[in-house]
Amino acid sequence: LFVHIIAINSDRKNIYIDIFLVFVQFMYYLLLQADHEENTLQDYHHSLQNAAFIHLHYQENISLEEIASYGNMSVGHCGRLFMQVLQTTPYEYLINYRIKKSLELLGKKNISQIALEVGFNDVSHFIQSFKKRMSITPKHYQKQLFSHQNNIQDI
Repeated sequence: LFVHIIAINSDRKNIYIDIFLVFVQFMYYLLLQADHEENTLQDYHHSLQNAAFIHLHYQENISLEEIASYGNMSVGHCGRLFMQVLQTTPYEYLINYRIKKSLELLGKKNISQIALEVGFNDVSHFIQSFKKRMSITPKHYQKQLFSHQNNIQDI
């Protein structure tokens, strides 16, 4: 039920918009789950902190330990909170966010540059991750994007 945010702008200074949208989603989810005693406000706060850390550092080689320590919790507790609140693991959340950020760059840069810019150390890992989530390779997505842009310009 938890909807992943859609990027408004790839500009680094607008990262606060992404963080605000995550906060709004947490609050919405909190309201939906208000009758469940096991979901505390503190859990949502810690999850928000961890997601914010990912949004701020997705371009870096970050570890689960760093994500957990940013929220002042153990790795195990961090994983449980991500599953409880976001229905995903911290690693999957990070990869999904990197893919989302890569979509903003596909019309502007080549695949290798994009992979490195969004935090993938290996281009093949980026391609595999992209295809798993988007059911299409980044190169094919890029070609479709260019053909769509050209069709619009012809009108």
